[in-house]
Amino acid sequence: MGTREARLALAGVERRIDLRGAAGVTPSGVEHALPQGRVENRRWVVDVEAARAQCFGATFEDRPGDDNVAQQLLAGQIRLPPHPPATVPHRPDWQSNAGDSNWQFQLHRLLWLDVLRRYASRHDDAAALDRYEFLLRDWITSNPPYRSRPRWAWEQMAAGQRALVLVHAATVLPDRWWLVRSLVQHGTVLAGDTYFAEAKDNHALHCAVGLLIVGAALDEGTWTALARDRVDALLTESVDEQGATNEGSIAYQLLNYRWYGVAVTRIGLAGLDRPAHAGRLDAMPHFLAHATRPDGTYEAIGDTDEQTPASRLAGTDAELAASGGRGGRTPASAFAVYDAGYVFARSGWGERERPFDQELFYSVRTRSRAAAHAHEDAGALTLHAHGDQLLFDAGKYAYRRSPERRFVRSRAAHNTVDLAGADYSPSAETTVLAAERRPDHDLTVVRVECVTGLTWVRTIVYSHTGRYLLVEDAAVVDDGVEQPVIVQRWNLRRDRAIELADAGVATRGSGPNLDLVWLAGAPRLRAVRGQTDPMLGWRSPRYGVIVDSPVVEASVDGPRARLVTAVLPRAPMRRSPDVHVDGVTPTTAGHVVQLRIGSTVERISLMGAQTSFERRAAP
Repeated sequence: MGTREARLALAGVERRIDLRGAAGVTPSGVEHALPQGRVENRRWVVDVEAARAQCFGATFEDRPGDDNVAQQLLAGQIRLPPHPPATVPHRPDWQSNAGDSNWQFQLHRLLWLDVLRRYASRHDDAAALDRYEFLLRDWITSNPPYRSRPRWAWEQMAAGQRALVLVHAATVLPDRWWLVRSLVQHGTVLAGDTYFAEAKDNHALHCAVGLLIVGAALDEGTWTALARDRVDALLTESVDEQGATNEGSIAYQLLNYRWYGVAVTRIGLAGLDRPAHAGRLDAMPHFLAHATRPDGTYEAIGDTDEQTPASRLAGTDAELAASGGRGGRTPASAFAVYDAGYVFARSGWGERERPFDQELFYSVRTRSRAAAHAHEDAGALTLHAHGDQLLFDAGKYAYRRSPERRFVRSRAAHNTVDLAGADYSPSAETTVLAAERRPDHDLTVVRVECVTGLTWVRTIVYSHTGRYLLVEDAAVVDDGVEQPVIVQRWNLRRDRAIELADAGVATRGSGPNLDLVWLAGAPRLRAVRGQTDPMLGWRSPRYGVIVDSPVVEASVDGPRARLVTAVLPRAPMRRSPDVHVDGVTPTTAGHVVQLRIGSTVERISLMGAQTSFERRAAP
């Protein structure tokens, strides 16, 4: 197809808007995206009031520190958190990446630039507005669609978010023909079917929202209607009926809740009907409530930082958990199962005999998915007790290709069972065989087949009275695997000393501690911290930071293993657990374990989904 042009008349001056791709070839998907019959000879103008209606969001609001950030930018310093400040020359090098793809992504979405618009408006500063206009026009000139060298310049999420920057700009620079041309180019590209289809998960959402905003600003109903339909279709793919996203990350559960909520609001402001599936958003805070630890932070599943404060989301089920039990309604249950691959459980919501922050909490990953923000964590267990985290996920580290990033996503960084040297297939089957809260215990049973050549069934029993977990891992290696080694891993607190015994591990240090006792399977035990080749014993507490942290490996040579592990939290100042093992008996179906807690005996028959639990007074 030849050149597509639109005629523009603004302030009495006509310009021809070039919508070509590289070498005059229209990018894939763009021909369908052009408003049929309305591009040639159209007079494109900005509907300033419609544009202003779309100008909202935390990124574009005045905030403390804006003046300092704006002055630094005027002085040639750009800040793209969590990255350190970088120098920006008078005419920026748009190909710069500062060694991190996330930095370049942020550079090209231009959200950082809006602080100059706000600063210029607040102080009536013509120089700041001139710099704002210069940087915006320089980006547009330097990065034409499909002819820009940096990868992130026209990546779908970056382009979608940048569209909002352009619409904000159009409210203060409405007579700039180059800006309107760029809006038309953004709308045309964002509307392309192939371009949109290449986006995944939330990146596709930002692509759709960017199209909606541009369509509203240019009064192009074809684009706004297409965007609304895409948002609704994405809702059905990305958020299930339980309100769980498909991203495999707690942090992205919150982000998607906010992003989709804003998208629905924008659709209404554009004069369109609410998406049919928008009601799914109402269940998303309930998920976040259950994914919140007793200390008010999110469990670090998938790409979630270790100490991410939970958002209160006032008026929802998430409020109580995020406020540490100080406000909001109490969820109906302390045990939640999600088809997206999660079990969240806790001893309570602070409504009974113990404070909210002293409740026990654990999570189990019961599914895996090949998602950008998911990890190799099918079957993984985490634990928080006595006010602190005791079994850890590794965090996300950083969005860059590096050994550290590969490690935190790997099996070795999670509390799972592995086959030494085997690959991981996130699309392989993971099946929940049982997940329920019973009167005196919880039972979760999951069969995991994501590790090539290995099938393992993890049975987890949590005692309501004893506040301990009993974990049975039954693993079988496929025929033909030579010299198999089955490995179970437990990632522990960084500041702990590790004491190894023949059949157990104890952590030592101030605050709560943990005992791991192997009641069956006779594994070889070793503790590792900060190993570099291959990486093992590391954790990322925040973006771009990785620290050494102890991991305990329990290994068994051969094609089969059946490990029974007692996970026994210890309160501060306690040298030994309150739970004592009275005996373990193997059976054809599993094991019978008897434990004593004070004057009570608990007898657990580990048989997968048929596991039974009996409590009685000690003789």
